[in-house]
Amino acid sequence: MLTIRKRGKFFHVRGTLRVGRETRVVKEHSSGADRRDLADAYRSKLEADIRHEILHGRGGRAQT
Repeated sequence: MLTIRKRGKFFHVRGTLRVGRETRVVKEHSSGADRRDLADAYRSKLEADIRHEILHGRGGRAQT
């Protein structure tokens, strides 16, 4: 599960995401958003992209 937290002016995203037996670690990085709702939308989009990449591989990512 990815989490968001405020550091200074912007919100940052970090955490781990697990699908099946595969786990991805997401290093802390800025979402570029200063509002929590925008940062949450960024977090959910990033989670969806990572899940799609794990399930369909790099080829699935290239198709999108």
